[in-house]
Amino acid sequence: MKARTYNQNGSVLVLTTICLTLIMMAVAMTIDIGWMTASKSQLQNAADSAALAGAAQLVDEDALKGTPDQADDVISARDFAQEFAGYNEAAQVSLQLDRNDGNLADGGIIAGYLQNPLDMDSLFQSEGISQFNSVKVTAKLAQDINGPLALLMGTFDGPSSVAISTHAIATIDDRIAGFSLGAGETLPMLPFATYEGTWNAATDGASDQDNFRVVNGVVSAGSDGIPEITLYPYKYYVGIPGTRGNVGTIFVAAIISSSYVDNQILNGMNQQDLAAVDGLEMTDEGSGDFSKWLPGENWMSSTWHTKLRSIKGQTRIMPLFRSFSSSPPIALADPDDETLEEHLAKAAAGMQESCCSIQYYYEIVKFEAVTVIESYWPSSDSSKRFIVQPAQMTTEKAIFNPDAPSSGLVYILSLTR
Repeated sequence: MKARTYNQNGSVLVLTTICLTLIMMAVAMTIDIGWMTASKSQLQNAADSAALAGAAQLVDEDALKGTPDQADDVISARDFAQEFAGYNEAAQVSLQLDRNDGNLADGGIIAGYLQNPLDMDSLFQSEGISQFNSVKVTAKLAQDINGPLALLMGTFDGPSSVAISTHAIATIDDRIAGFSLGAGETLPMLPFATYEGTWNAATDGASDQDNFRVVNGVVSAGSDGIPEITLYPYKYYVGIPGTRGNVGTIFVAAIISSSYVDNQILNGMNQQDLAAVDGLEMTDEGSGDFSKWLPGENWMSSTWHTKLRSIKGQTRIMPLFRSFSSSPPIALADPDDETLEEHLAKAAAGMQESCCSIQYYYEIVKFEAVTVIESYWPSSDSSKRFIVQPAQMTTEKAIFNPDAPSSGLVYILSLTR
């Protein structure tokens, strides 16, 4: 008797169909996950770019004229955030942001304030504040804007689309404690420090001098609402009572040389220069009063006057000093009981050119930014002077510290969330 045989071709076909369907669903799911990951990365890039562009606009130019008002800056922040978001694509869509003119907490662009951007627990405030230093951007692919992200899983009766979003917060802040440079980088800072009292008196709105204006780096006579500060290296009774001058030369370098100062006026300070003075970083040493002592002298060269004239209309950082001393402060002593003057003297021993000697130590308390207006160098020492005008500068080389004093002029811009 023969055993019966059954035709099983139909069962194999069903099994094959099921397996192929499952494989295709797995492939679709894999593709969708990669698609979502790539799209979210693109959204994050757009949010980062838009937040940075927006926060950069929060610098209050009106403060230069003594009338601070960020209303127009917040409007510009929204404009720039929208513009820079549009330079980006996610899922092949040119991105748009919710402008959120009402500054609602769930809007696409929110202007706000971070007390301590370094503290991840610091609250981003957007209501009941009068000062703005941060912009939060939410970029998304959703039904209400840009459209949701289409998925292959919809082919298999799965979700046909999904909403994805991401956000970024960028902060611009003027609480600058010092600077940090990488190899080959320079800091546009003058090797001169201005007496804080002179600066405050010249910018307090009372009898301020306003005889020049600067337009696109060109200096001309006339008023622009921004006061000027006249700095005298030798004239008596223009700064600290009983002493001459209201500006001093500071040595930010391991070697004291006229050529170094020449180069710093023209090109700024490099990584090696700042390394000699610990990055110019101010500390409070537990007192709550930030400062940094720097060596220098109350003497200036006529060649430096020439260099200053050659950078008319250009913006530079300028430190302010509160006090000075003819003796090195204890804070500047070397661990080997060698003063900074002795240390620098050894470093300069091999130099063919030597112009200067350490006569004073200046207590730096703040970093401001200035535009060089003019330099005059007549034969009379009491008439030698140069003029600067407050300006604003943003640099990624700055070191932020939430406890450092605000300058209103020198800023650091960074992603903080």
